Amino acid sequence: MMRFIRKCVCRKCVCVGLAVFLPVQALAVDRVITRQKIEYRGTFVNRTQQGLVMRTVEGTLVVIPQNEISKIYREDKSIWDFETGTRYYLKKSLPFLPFTLLGAASGAYAVHQYNNFRDEQERVKDTPDDVNNITDRSNTHLALCIVSGIFAVGSIYIAFRPMEVKVPLGRINISANPRGITLALRF
Repeated sequence: MMRFIRKCVCRKCVCVGLAVFLPVQALAVDRVITRQKIEYRGTFVNRTQQGLVMRTVEGTLVVIPQNEISKIYREDKSIWDFETGTRYYLKKSLPFLPFTLLGAASGAYAVHQYNNFRDEQERVKDTPDDVNNITDRSNTHLALCIVSGIFAVGSIYIAFRPMEVKVPLGRINISANPRGITLALRF
């Protein structure tokens, strides 16, 4: 009985693991850009004498000659630039995330000014016709509402815009020998 329970638990764990792991692997692809600006997306399968073998997203196998490759973007955020001979790590961050507080405050102020605009319009509308010296500030409230609303949207856009920084990891040495092509990094 215990064996049966262990088998069921193991099978469930494997199913859950595959359900989590496979979609992540399906979304993770490498990109290769050739010197003719042709872009291939997929995963690397093998390296042959003709070049790198890549399985594209469509499922076809493509052999890309080594001397035609300009850049390789790996799924682990590393960039191999063969034109300059440098390897980069792409670091993404959200440094302006505190601007969300400014955007929220501006949005709340915009809502407050819109309520003041409506109240001012109702006050002017409800005043008797025989009163001559009414100051109507509804246009001022409406202008402040629009300006703070635009400022709120802009600051939230800036806050959630990621900043990408290329961190150089070192030069790439490419040399050919009888066994194949050797890539070496210098630090």
